[in-house]
Amino acid sequence: MTFILLYFFSGTGNTWWVAKTLAEKLENRNIETQLVNIESKDEELTKTPDMIGIAYPVYGSDYPVNVGEFVEGLPDVDDINCFIITSILGFSGDGALTLEKTLKDKGYNLKQAVNFRMMNNIKLPCSDPDVQRGRSGEDQRSHW
Repeated sequence: MTFILLYFFSGTGNTWWVAKTLAEKLENRNIETQLVNIESKDEELTKTPDMIGIAYPVYGSDYPVNVGEFVEGLPDVDDINCFIITSILGFSGDGALTLEKTLKDKGYNLKQAVNFRMMNNIKLPCSDPDVQRGRSGEDQRSHW
């Protein structure tokens, strides 16, 4: 049976949801999958993977700093396939491909990179009508 080790980092929960859903879909197809939070120091690997996945949110068309540090700390391997999944708000730039060279230098073959557009988790101060107009009815945006 194929074994996929799926590493993830999630700042708001969007990437965690994508990674968890993918792991469930893979398990439903009889592909053993271990989901590992890259921030967890206690996670033990169950066995050597046939393939790895790395999931992270795109920050400014790039990967988060801790994801880059994690990938740099991965062991060098001899020809293991991998994939990247990212969560994005609007567009990713090259956010899903920015780790390709680092992975290749470590012996991982990037086979696919996919962006998942997720819901907005940004709250702008002017987006709430109750905040825009104070109790007096005066438009408060000019005070920002």
